Amino acid sequence: MLQHMTLLYASVFPLVFMACATSKPQEEALLQWKASLADANSVSSWSPTGSSTCCSWLGVTCDAAGHVVELSLPSAGLRGQLDSFDFAAFPNLTKLNLNNNSLVGDIPFRFSKLPNIVWLDLGSNYLTKPDYSRMSPMPTLEHISMWGNKLGGMFPEFILSCTNLIFLDLSKNAFHGPIPDALAKMTPNLVYLNLSWNGFSGTIPRSLAQLPNLQDLRLGSNIFRGGFPEMLTTISTLQFLSLSNNTLSGSIPMGIGNLTSLQYLSLSNNTLSGSIPTGIGNLTSLQVLRLSNNQFTGPLPTLIGSMEHLEALYLANNSLNGPIPPAIGNMTALQFLLLENNNLNGTIPPEIGNMTALQQLDLRNNQLEDPGRIE
Repeated sequence: MLQHMTLLYASVFPLVFMACATSKPQEEALLQWKASLADANSVSSWSPTGSSTCCSWLGVTCDAAGHVVELSLPSAGLRGQLDSFDFAAFPNLTKLNLNNNSLVGDIPFRFSKLPNIVWLDLGSNYLTKPDYSRMSPMPTLEHISMWGNKLGGMFPEFILSCTNLIFLDLSKNAFHGPIPDALAKMTPNLVYLNLSWNGFSGTIPRSLAQLPNLQDLRLGSNIFRGGFPEMLTTISTLQFLSLSNNTLSGSIPMGIGNLTSLQYLSLSNNTLSGSIPTGIGNLTSLQVLRLSNNQFTGPLPTLIGSMEHLEALYLANNSLNGPIPPAIGNMTALQFLLLENNNLNGTIPPEIGNMTALQQLDLRNNQLEDPGRIE
């Protein structure tokens, strides 16, 4: 028995010693960054205590060998800069999540030296742009979130080196200029692309149709011009599409009906015109449809009644005319129906009474007649 315990101790001790030795420079790097923060109490557990390692500290995850592989401190009350963070001390880091803190200053270009980084989330801080010219390619990255910072300039070119990227969120910054046409070619695995609330301009690249796995595309609140990008109607995987608050013009292509996986469609606050295509009735998975504040004319498509999963229909502030189709009563999941400020006429269909989930109904400023009774 004693011999067995001796052998066990002899086999385990080198692993413990190796883990301690491995974590020492990482521990020193974390303590150095802690010392630079305005409020070190936000990471008060970061303190050397005898034989323990940094692997037990708040937000720190290590592998069996003692390498720090994750640093996750979202909403931790961090105040300070990243300039004092020694990225070189963490060659095994795969995930860095500092979302929703109060970090300021430039993002150090040295973060691009992390050779195994897969997940990077610096969103909802006050960070400014790094020196992109000094950054290294980052082909291991799959997830980049930098939304809600003070980043500006043209589209960050380093992203085109992230060839395995799946998730990209640069929303709520101050980027401007066009979306690079090469984005789809260089990041063919994109599933989520959010560039909303910036100053991107020009036309929406046709090449985005070459993203075969794209499910979520958010380009709202920019300065995009031109017609509705017809090529987007070929991305059959799309579930969420927002192009609202731009200066898009022209009509919605009939091919919109090809996007049968779509659950959310927002084209509001543009200058789109023409009639609402009947093909929109094919979007039977749609839950939210926002077409308000455009210049649409013509009647409401009767097929709109087939959208039985629709929960919100916003068509206000257009020039739609004709009657409200009785088939609208089939939309029993609808909670919000806003049709105000159009030219709709005829009798309000009593079938609206079938919409038992309805919370808000606005039919103001039309030429509609009271049906007398809605059941």
